[in-house]
Amino acid sequence: MQLFALTFSILWIWIIRGIQNETRESNRSNLELTIASPANAIVANTKNNHGIITVYTEAGSRLTFKNPSNYEYEPASFLDFVKPGDRITKDSDNDTILVWRSEQSYLFVNGRTLNYP
Repeated sequence: MQLFALTFSILWIWIIRGIQNETRESNRSNLELTIASPANAIVANTKNNHGIITVYTEAGSRLTFKNPSNYEYEPASFLDFVKPGDRITKDSDNDTILVWRSEQSYLFVNGRTLNYP
């Protein structure tokens, strides 16, 4: 009887572990798909909260950035530079942010200040 209970317990643990591993792998692959998809969005509104810039898109999603700026542009601050209707592209594998306006692109890097005089 004890051998049966021990065998049943081991089998039960093995089944539960297998289900947990499948769930983890499934979640991991979903996460990779989410991370791999680039942001390509039209700006609806922006908000600053202690240096964290939140961009609300026309599609209803949010993008957050750590106060980037580029002194090559006027205004230099990303928050002040971006306007509703601009298109933002950002790949997930780097910190480069491109703001597209009137077929021209403007470069910012998340969390960095570029071209400081």
